[in-house]
Amino acid sequence: EECLVPVELKKVREKKMITITEASTETGLSASVISNIEHNKDVKFSSIIKYADYLGYDVYIRKKKLPVVVICEKN
Repeated sequence: EECLVPVELKKVREKKMITITEASTETGLSASVISNIEHNKDVKFSSIIKYADYLGYDVYIRKKKLPVVVICEKN
């Protein structure tokens, strides 16, 4: 199972040859929100979940020293 952090979703999107505009249209998220997710800016957790789901990933929070958002491929 491949897991990554939100900023790595850009690589996933590019690998699938999806533009930010296409992702925005399909998810209903603005292009700026998608860009903010991909550049590790402050966004709503629900936006990360929606974007990750669109790209085929689930979102988990795991506790370590600090809570970390981890995004894993859907099974």
